[in-house]
Amino acid sequence: MKIYVYDRSSDTLSDSFASAAVASEEMLFSLSMDRALYDLSLKKPLQPGINRLTAVYKVGERIIFEQDFDVTAR
Repeated sequence: MKIYVYDRSSDTLSDSFASAAVASEEMLFSLSMDRALYDLSLKKPLQPGINRLTAVYKVGERIIFEQDFDVTAR
């Protein structure tokens, strides 16, 4: 299970996928044997202004969830 973040602000699609960053995870609390609460973080430098990003949650090669979002950095 991994969460990837792609930069949609890139000029070309290949640049966007080449600069994919993988989010790190830290287990905060174990709820049961098969469930837990995780803290996900990403150390991706942001450019000043609007950063158009896509978060993709994958298990193996299968995409489970995908969401576009914009982050404004100063």
